[in-house]
Amino acid sequence: MKNEIYMIQSADEAFKVGDARMMSGFNDDPTITKDMLIHLLMGLPLVDLSDGEFIHWLQLDPSALEYVSAHLKISQ
Repeated sequence: MKNEIYMIQSADEAFKVGDARMMSGFNDDPTITKDMLIHLLMGLPLVDLSDGEFIHWLQLDPSALEYVSAHLKISQ
């Protein structure tokens, strides 16, 4: 499956990536809390059900987890 997660700097850039130009709009309020971030940094997944249609799976890949392990001390 093609990865459709893009790194952007601002909400204005959202419609300039991938097929986003076909989308009508989005909520740009922050969605990942400190507890969710710690969960991700421990290698565990998050699922986003906010669009009411699809399950969006979010999880760090092995290279990201290796980076976290080398640079951050994460405690539960």
